[in-house]
Amino acid sequence: VPRSSKKLYEDNEYALYTVTLFNRVADNFRTSAREKGFQIRDFEYSPETHEGRKQELDKLMQDQESLRGSLLQWCYTSYGEVFSSWMHFCAVRLFSESILRYGLPPSFLACVLAPSVKAEKKVRSILEGLSDSSNRQVAD
Repeated sequence: VPRSSKKLYEDNEYALYTVTLFNRVADNFRTSAREKGFQIRDFEYSPETHEGRKQELDKLMQDQESLRGSLLQWCYTSYGEVFSSWMHFCAVRLFSESILRYGLPPSFLACVLAPSVKAEKKVRSILEGLSDSSNRQVAD
């Protein structure tokens, strides 16, 4: 049948196509396709198999929805704790790296700034003016 071939699946090595053929040209198609290195598989329609696969698919979809709901509920309840732990980790990392960079006793200020895009240059210039020139690293 003209324009009946459709690509169903493709990976790095193989591709799976479906082709609808008339009975009178099916044998010629099989032989010429095998000569060119293609593997031909005939499809036989079975209503019982089709119905069984449809029921299995419906069951899997229901299982997926129930598992998705429980996963979302777990994510909503765990997000706060995970975020809090991550911020604690970031604070500990900031403290330890600051001690390693500036030494003891700790005399630094750690803060989080989120300026707007328009004000970012101004905030950076103000922070550079406030920072002590002895603490700046000189590029070699």
